[in-house]
Amino acid sequence: MKIFDTMTAIYLLNENIESKSLKYLAETILHVPKEQIQKYDEVDKDNFVEFAEYGMRDAIWTYQLYQKFEPALAKENLENLFWKCEMPFVWCMVELAINGMKADVTLLEEM
Repeated sequence: MKIFDTMTAIYLLNENIESKSLKYLAETILHVPKEQIQKYDEVDKDNFVEFAEYGMRDAIWTYQLYQKFEPALAKENLENLFWKCEMPFVWCMVELAINGMKADVTLLEEM
């Protein structure tokens, strides 16, 4: 499955950017007015419409960033690094976060 990670893409395109968060990228790259950007803890999760709109905006911004970043990676000749190195590593980190890893507790205690 081919999945595009905007945080990884922006890191390759500009490792010195202040933040790689969706909200920051929406404001600085997509020029979304700050008053239109809500954080998760600011949303009323019991209000279905408000919560759905929040999720919809995040999805739209993510897709818009993808549309900007994919050609930018190609222009900077970073496609192979992104798809063949960075994204497989992201998948490894996701799997590690979900499944954890085995550790030899006895050996760790000895160390």
